[in-house]
Amino acid sequence: MRKKMAITLICIGLTLVLGWVTYTRNTAPPFFCESNFSFVQKINDESILADGLITLEASGKYLFLNIDGLMTHNNKKYIISRSMQIEYNNHSNNSHFYRIKSISISRYNADNIDDDFASDLLFSRDGDTQLIYIKKMSNNMLLFGNNLFPKYGCRKR
Repeated sequence: MRKKMAITLICIGLTLVLGWVTYTRNTAPPFFCESNFSFVQKINDESILADGLITLEASGKYLFLNIDGLMTHNNKKYIISRSMQIEYNNHSNNSHFYRIKSISISRYNADNIDDDFASDLLFSRDGDTQLIYIKKMSNNMLLFGNNLFPKYGCRKR
Protein backbone atom coordinates (compact mmCIF):
# COMPACT_ATOMS: atom_id res chain seq x y z
CA MET A 1 0.00 0.00 0.00
CA ARG A 2 2.80 2.43 0.92
CA LYS A 3 4.68 1.47 -2.22
CA LYS A 4 1.65 2.36 -4.39
CA MET A 5 1.22 5.66 -2.52
CA ALA A 6 4.90 6.55 -2.99
CA ILE A 7 4.79 5.69 -6.71
CA THR A 8 1.61 7.76 -7.10
CA LEU A 9 3.20 10.78 -5.37
CA ILE A 10 6.35 10.48 -7.50
CA CYS A 11 4.22 10.34 -10.69
CA ILE A 12 2.22 13.39 -9.61
CA GLY A 13 5.43 15.27 -8.77
CA LEU A 14 7.02 14.40 -12.14
CA THR A 15 3.84 15.43 -13.96
CA LEU A 16 3.84 18.81 -12.19
CA VAL A 17 7.54 19.39 -12.96
CA LEU A 18 7.13 18.43 -16.63
CA GLY A 19 4.01 20.62 -16.90
CA TRP A 20 5.84 23.60 -15.44
CA VAL A 21 8.84 23.12 -17.78
CA THR A 22 6.55 22.85 -20.81
CA TYR A 23 4.58 25.94 -19.77
CA THR A 24 7.67 28.11 -19.22
CA ARG A 25 9.26 27.04 -22.52
CA ASN A 26 6.13 27.70 -24.58
CA THR A 27 5.22 31.00 -22.94
CA ALA A 28 7.03 33.92 -24.53
CA PRO A 29 8.43 36.43 -22.05
CA PRO A 30 6.94 39.93 -22.23
CA PHE A 31 8.59 42.30 -24.70
CA PHE A 32 9.65 45.55 -23.02
CA CYS A 33 11.08 48.59 -24.82
CA GLU A 34 11.26 52.40 -24.86
CA SER A 35 11.09 54.80 -27.79
CA ASN A 36 11.23 58.55 -28.22
CA PHE A 37 8.35 59.93 -30.27
CA SER A 38 7.78 63.07 -32.23
CA PHE A 39 4.47 63.90 -33.89
CA VAL A 40 3.70 66.90 -36.09
CA GLN A 41 0.28 67.51 -37.67
CA LYS A 42 -1.06 70.60 -39.41
CA ILE A 43 -4.52 70.44 -40.93
CA ASN A 44 -6.14 73.73 -41.98
CA ASP A 45 -5.74 76.06 -38.98
CA GLU A 46 -5.15 73.33 -36.42
CA SER A 47 -1.58 72.37 -35.55
CA ILE A 48 -0.28 69.73 -33.13
CA LEU A 49 3.32 69.14 -32.11
CA ALA A 50 4.19 66.45 -29.56
CA ASP A 51 7.47 65.01 -28.27
CA GLY A 52 8.16 62.52 -25.51
CA LEU A 53 8.86 58.96 -24.49
CA ILE A 54 6.76 55.83 -25.00
CA THR A 55 7.39 52.77 -22.86
CA LEU A 56 5.80 49.61 -24.22
CA GLU A 57 5.29 46.10 -22.89
CA ALA A 58 3.70 43.45 -25.10
CA SER A 59 2.47 40.30 -23.39
CA GLY A 60 0.09 37.80 -24.96
CA LYS A 61 -2.99 39.67 -26.19
CA TYR A 62 -2.21 42.80 -24.16
CA LEU A 63 -0.20 45.90 -24.91
CA PHE A 64 0.78 48.19 -22.05
CA LEU A 65 1.81 51.73 -23.05
CA ASN A 66 3.10 54.56 -20.93
CA ILE A 67 3.27 57.94 -22.69
CA ASP A 68 5.07 60.94 -21.18
CA GLY A 69 5.73 64.11 -23.10
CA LEU A 70 4.91 67.65 -24.07
CA MET A 71 2.34 68.75 -26.61
CA THR A 72 1.51 72.05 -28.25
CA HIS A 73 -1.97 72.38 -29.74
CA ASN A 74 -2.67 75.69 -31.49
CA ASN A 75 0.02 77.47 -29.40
CA LYS A 76 -1.32 76.12 -26.08
CA LYS A 77 1.13 73.92 -24.16
CA TYR A 78 0.11 70.65 -22.51
CA ILE A 79 1.69 67.76 -20.63
CA ILE A 80 0.67 64.23 -21.52
CA SER A 81 1.32 61.54 -18.93
CA ARG A 82 -0.84 58.43 -19.34
CA SER A 83 -0.76 54.67 -19.12
CA MET A 84 -2.88 52.47 -21.37
CA GLN A 85 -3.72 48.81 -21.26
CA ILE A 86 -4.94 47.61 -24.64
CA GLU A 87 -6.51 44.20 -25.16
CA TYR A 88 -6.56 43.09 -28.79
CA ASN A 89 -7.38 40.12 -31.01
CA ASN A 90 -6.57 39.16 -34.60
CA HIS A 91 -8.09 41.35 -37.29
CA SER A 92 -7.34 38.87 -40.08
CA ASN A 93 -5.03 35.93 -40.63
CA ASN A 94 -1.48 36.63 -41.84
CA SER A 95 -1.80 40.30 -40.96
CA HIS A 96 0.02 42.46 -38.44
CA PHE A 97 -3.16 44.45 -37.77
CA TYR A 98 -5.17 43.69 -34.66
CA ARG A 99 -8.62 44.84 -33.61
CA ILE A 100 -8.69 46.65 -30.28
CA LYS A 101 -11.04 44.84 -27.94
CA SER A 102 -10.76 47.22 -24.98
CA ILE A 103 -8.68 50.15 -23.77
CA SER A 104 -8.13 51.11 -20.16
CA ILE A 105 -6.48 54.52 -19.66
CA SER A 106 -4.94 55.86 -16.45
CA ARG A 107 -4.16 59.54 -16.31
CA TYR A 108 -1.43 60.89 -14.02
CA ASN A 109 -1.79 64.18 -12.08
CA ALA A 110 0.58 66.15 -14.33
CA ASP A 111 -1.50 65.34 -17.43
CA ASN A 112 -3.56 68.40 -18.40
CA ILE A 113 -4.94 67.32 -21.80
CA ASP A 114 -8.71 66.99 -22.12
CA ASP A 115 -9.70 63.30 -22.12
CA ASP A 116 -11.89 63.56 -25.24
CA PHE A 117 -9.13 65.31 -27.20
CA ALA A 118 -6.49 62.77 -26.07
CA SER A 119 -8.74 59.82 -26.95
CA ASP A 120 -9.48 61.26 -30.39
CA LEU A 121 -5.76 61.89 -30.91
CA LEU A 122 -4.62 58.42 -29.80
CA PHE A 123 -7.50 56.23 -31.01
CA SER A 124 -10.60 57.07 -32.97
CA ARG A 125 -13.94 56.50 -31.23
CA ASP A 126 -15.33 54.34 -34.04
CA GLY A 127 -15.02 50.68 -33.01
CA ASP A 128 -14.62 49.52 -36.61
CA THR A 129 -11.49 51.63 -37.11
CA GLN A 130 -9.83 50.85 -33.80
CA LEU A 131 -6.92 48.88 -35.18
CA ILE A 132 -3.36 48.58 -33.97
CA TYR A 133 -0.32 47.46 -35.94
CA ILE A 134 2.14 45.19 -34.11
CA LYS A 135 5.04 43.42 -35.79
CA LYS A 136 8.06 41.83 -34.16
CA MET A 137 11.01 42.45 -36.47
CA SER A 138 13.44 40.36 -34.44
CA ASN A 139 13.95 39.46 -30.81
CA ASN A 140 15.08 43.05 -30.19
CA MET A 141 12.75 45.20 -32.34
CA LEU A 142 9.00 45.79 -32.40
CA LEU A 143 7.04 48.04 -34.76
CA PHE A 144 3.69 49.40 -33.57
CA GLY A 145 1.22 52.09 -34.54
CA ASN A 146 -2.42 52.69 -35.38
CA ASN A 147 -4.60 54.14 -38.12
CA LEU A 148 -3.91 57.72 -36.94
CA PHE A 149 -0.25 57.56 -35.92
CA PRO A 150 2.64 56.34 -38.03
CA LYS A 151 4.55 53.24 -37.05
CA TYR A 152 7.08 53.52 -34.25
CA GLY A 153 10.08 51.27 -33.83
CA CYS A 154 10.88 50.23 -30.31
CA ARG A 155 14.14 48.47 -29.43
CA LYS A 156 14.36 46.10 -26.46
CA ARG A 157 16.55 47.46 -23.66
